[in-house]
Amino acid sequence: MVSLGIGGSITVIFLIASGLDLEALPSVFLFGGLWTVVSGIYTVPGGALLGFIRAKAAEGKAVEYVIGDGQWVIVK
Repeated sequence: MVSLGIGGSITVIFLIASGLDLEALPSVFLFGGLWTVVSGIYTVPGGALLGFIRAKAAEGKAVEYVIGDGQWVIVK
């Protein structure tokens, strides 16, 4: 979802910057789609890893260390 938001934001920014030029429309969508894919390379595996860690902690198969008032949690 984050990568889609990044790509959509880039598309809207460049669409507005081009002055809604119809000739630039395909390249604007291509560039926004490219940024969606590039950001997805980092955000999708990161989200999967966080979900995996939280699931293991919920199952009790991992040790959680809570530091301070709960702002920092280390899962081992």
